[in-house]
Amino acid sequence: ALQIILVDYYINEVDALKLSCGQAAVCSILSAILSICTETVNWSQISAAIFPLVYLGVFSSAIGYTLQIFSQRNGNPTVVTLILSTESVFALLFNILACLAMGQSIQETPLQFVGCALMLVAIFLSQVNFKRKK
Repeated sequence: ALQIILVDYYINEVDALKLSCGQAAVCSILSAILSICTETVNWSQISAAIFPLVYLGVFSSAIGYTLQIFSQRNGNPTVVTLILSTESVFALLFNILACLAMGQSIQETPLQFVGCALMLVAIFLSQVNFKRKK
């Protein structure tokens, strides 16, 4: 939420691509620091997985941040926030589809389904205009 608020504030102050590059740099630096502090870093494994790591960093983070910035520039930050909140719902649905397509059993727990249902209900309720009758 704080990141969305900050993007909404700075989108009119700086160039969108510069803001996106700054976010990607901050994300990379913080991720590296956290991984060094919390994980056992094995440089040979990192170098062996460099292409998946670059792919993930570019498509998941850099392009995602850039698309978010451009959508926030031209859209309502509340609506953008709601759209971004559906990430867990789509992750669950696409994981189920992938498991079914590959003939694997679905590993999700009922609690994950409840969480996604609560996210969807919250998103729909936030769009309902509750006006009190006088």
